[in-house]
Amino acid sequence: MKTSSLLIIAFVLLSSVPASALGQDQKAAAPKASRFLKTKFDRGKNITTVTMKTINLSGSMAKEVGNLTEIPQLDLEGYFSYAGDQFNQPVDAATLTFKTFSKYPVYQREQNVLGVLNDESALILGSTQYKANSRTFGFEEVLTISIPFDAMQKIGGAKSFKFILGQREIRFREKELEPLRELAKAMNPDS
Repeated sequence: MKTSSLLIIAFVLLSSVPASALGQDQKAAAPKASRFLKTKFDRGKNITTVTMKTINLSGSMAKEVGNLTEIPQLDLEGYFSYAGDQFNQPVDAATLTFKTFSKYPVYQREQNVLGVLNDESALILGSTQYKANSRTFGFEEVLTISIPFDAMQKIGGAKSFKFILGQREIRFREKELEPLRELAKAMNPDS
């Protein structure tokens, strides 16, 4: 046999042997894909941001409004960031943003936020930051709050949950609570 034929056979045999059998380290497994979270690494800033899928909460407020056309569009977004492309300690806090769009302003200023776990215990989460923008057909209001790691873990472990945003009660159904649970779980690298 020619030398080139022997080299090709040797190459084929060696490429079929797993790297672990050759004593080489295998790369760490990629994190499990998520339906509700998106991770993005910014090389320029050396920051990774984990963003939660936007949750539409408009239906959660339907019972408190008599005329269904008066229900504001309400969405919840969430994210957290950490330095580098990997983290090895829990993230300090997640930022949640409530966005409303309606014909008239709904909140008009900062709001206090409470979380109610399993319809029995309350979490005092603090006050939001407020920003409003006038749009062509209504007003957009943006309320942002930072939720500490411990509170997010309690929210993620709750069987039922609701926010009290100012005077409005926003009850989460199971499908709306799943993204929050996943965001809370992702804040801890050990989970």
